[in-house]
Amino acid sequence: MDNKEAKDLSEFFKLLLGDKKKKMAVISSYVNGRVMSAGENFRPFEVLDSANIKLLDSAFAIHDVRFEICYCSIYKECWLSKGVEVVESDCP
Repeated sequence: MDNKEAKDLSEFFKLLLGDKKKKMAVISSYVNGRVMSAGENFRPFEVLDSANIKLLDSAFAIHDVRFEICYCSIYKECWLSKGVEVVESDCP
């Protein structure tokens, strides 16, 4: 975000929202070490409260936010997702 890397979602939300993060409950999903089926989806995070959704929407509008997600198959083949772009990678 804004040329700063966050190592996890907690650090990301702290960078994005600063002190406002203390008031926000976020449901997050980690799939580290879990096998996913082909075509299976997951949500990296979910915010259920409408006031917090508006807060996040405003924060996303003023910051340059980019997500990268690495996925490796059981055959040690890896891909890196940058939004809708997915490329082969050695990302683990």
